[in-house]
Amino acid sequence: MKSLITSLSLAGIVSASATVNPEVDLYETLKDGTTSSPWKAMTGTTYTLSQDLTLNVGIRFWNENQNGTVMDFSQGGHTLKVGGQVDVWGSPNSTIVFKGGVWDLSDNIFYGGGAWNNLDYSGVALTFDGAVISNASQIVGQSGYGQGYTLMARGAKFHANTYMIVRGANKDANRSAEDWSLFEFAEGSEIYAPNLFGNRDTDTPLDQNCTIRLTGAGTRAKIRSTFEPGRKSSGYHVEIVNGATVECGQWKIGNESANANSNTVLVADGGSLCAPGQEGLIGEKGSFNAVTVSNGTLSAKTVRLGTVVGSSNNVLRLAGATAKLEMNSWNWRPFGPTMGHAVMIDDHANVGIRDGSQLDFCSSDAVPSISNAFCVANGATFTTRYLYPAKTAGSTGNLVFVGADATLDLIDLNLSLNFGNTVVISNGTVRYSGDYGFFVGGDPATGKGNVCRVKGTRAKIRSTNDSDSKKFFSTFRNGALLEFDVSEFSEANAEPIFDVMNFGMNAGTTLSVVGVEAMQKRIGQTTTLVLAQVPDGTKISIDADVLTAAQAALPPRCSLSVSSDGRQLRFRAKRLNVGTLFIIR
Repeated sequence: MKSLITSLSLAGIVSASATVNPEVDLYETLKDGTTSSPWKAMTGTTYTLSQDLTLNVGIRFWNENQNGTVMDFSQGGHTLKVGGQVDVWGSPNSTIVFKGGVWDLSDNIFYGGGAWNNLDYSGVALTFDGAVISNASQIVGQSGYGQGYTLMARGAKFHANTYMIVRGANKDANRSAEDWSLFEFAEGSEIYAPNLFGNRDTDTPLDQNCTIRLTGAGTRAKIRSTFEPGRKSSGYHVEIVNGATVECGQWKIGNESANANSNTVLVADGGSLCAPGQEGLIGEKGSFNAVTVSNGTLSAKTVRLGTVVGSSNNVLRLAGATAKLEMNSWNWRPFGPTMGHAVMIDDHANVGIRDGSQLDFCSSDAVPSISNAFCVANGATFTTRYLYPAKTAGSTGNLVFVGADATLDLIDLNLSLNFGNTVVISNGTVRYSGDYGFFVGGDPATGKGNVCRVKGTRAKIRSTNDSDSKKFFSTFRNGALLEFDVSEFSEANAEPIFDVMNFGMNAGTTLSVVGVEAMQKRIGQTTTLVLAQVPDGTKISIDADVLTAAQAALPPRCSLSVSSDGRQLRFRAKRLNVGTLFIIR
């Protein structure tokens, strides 16, 4: 997103305004009190403060002429205590700078840019240069329509006693990202409040399309209760980057309304979003919300996606070698009673859930999981003990995907119940060490099964505990389908795909080899692939009818068989015959 803060840089605003604007000593002006209610700041003026001052009324900044106003309390660090509300009603494109000093709001509201829902007082550029806004009952940022800009820098601080609203100020969702409201907290600036909301009171999506950026080591928001950008609105984009932190009691992204859609959070490059004692929620009622952790830290008691019926397509993505997922719950049930959600472990991330843990797609033992996905890809590793993609009755359409050079490391992957769910290993590795091991089954009452698809020359399924060769199964039962896609293979020296302690397929299952024609165009005269292999003293167990049906479905010049010693399931293909065409002229 193009940042317009560059044209409103701190140094530029302060130096230019301070040079042009006449200076007024606020203490000398107001020390005898004022009859104004509230007192109105003159535009195009720089106010200084020579001593602490108590004002019994509020202040209204009303920049009708778009002239910049500077409140420069940096000399002496004095305190201005106000006895009423502070309103920033700047006209579009006006600028106001708060430099140094302390503003004691006496438990009144600070409205930081624009009258509520009023187009005429929107689009204000506010800069807080080391200033402290303290003891405010509420802090509201950019509350009008249109674009607005707020920059906190050089140790600026906000203290609110009830909540802070960082409110998007763009009525028109079709405007470009450059027109969105932008809040940037940098250079060790800090926010303290019980709650931080993006919109609090209305289900009407008046405010939307807002970027909140916390950047730099020492920059932090400390929220005692709830951090909730995009609470009832759409298009909130939060960045917690370059060592910035958000510490909160709970974080929720896109939750309180069905209008809370397409909100995103990026935690990157040493940033952290931490709420270790409570659930982290992504799309409780909203849809298409996303949290991405890229070499940052995300913590919560547990993380859940789509907890209320009606939400869909919410995403959690963890990427990068230093990405961290910290949860206190041993049983992770990420998917609520909704559908279309995804957890993605990506780009060399190495995360997991603690010993004794299990990942269960179903939100409870009574609620099925429908069309949700758990993906590990692009060199990433995910570690757990048990993985249940479809345990509860009615669970269907779920996907476990292990992609390029990624690893799923566990004790058991159990897809033994229900039907219509899929495990795909595409140039990735599954390692297991438990008795059930790699178990794909189905619904014995209907004979409909779940699916395992294996493709790519680097796809591997391994059992890693060889203490008892009678255990640690790769088993397919009750209508399951095992499909090998061999289209990428060209040579005979590939490793066995299943290299496990036991391998079995019962009656009623289906074994399929696809992509054969593509393979036959790439191989030499003959190629043999080991689809499955077991150690000495053990034999592969495949029902005769299953093997016969698989062989019958193959194209000519191909065969599928168990080796004479019973240890290998082999697929053999000969090159397609290519005729020679002679043209006689």
